[in-house]
Amino acid sequence: MEDGPQSPIMSGNQVSESSRPIGVFVVDDDPTVRSATKAALNFLPGTFCSGVAEDGETALRLIPTINPDVVLMDIRMPGLNGPDCLRKLMSLCPGIRVIMFTG
Repeated sequence: MEDGPQSPIMSGNQVSESSRPIGVFVVDDDPTVRSATKAALNFLPGTFCSGVAEDGETALRLIPTINPDVVLMDIRMPGLNGPDCLRKLMSLCPGIRVIMFTG
């Protein structure tokens, strides 16, 4: 991770006081996963949940307006799945940082 105004300097589990919290947008079709992930992000120092979406289409509408630091996206979702959503999102928001997962 590079030092600079866009990237907080991490030290172990602590974020330096001079850095801003990392906004993470969560995309998952499972309401329990969305809720638990949002709660964890808002609890952890240095992070917060900047928004949630239950599917890829909703994510494509919201993410460009919210402009999160990172998107945490489920791979397997009904309708527009994670990889297809990622391709469209990269066109809408070049340089967006996305972490994909599945459970």
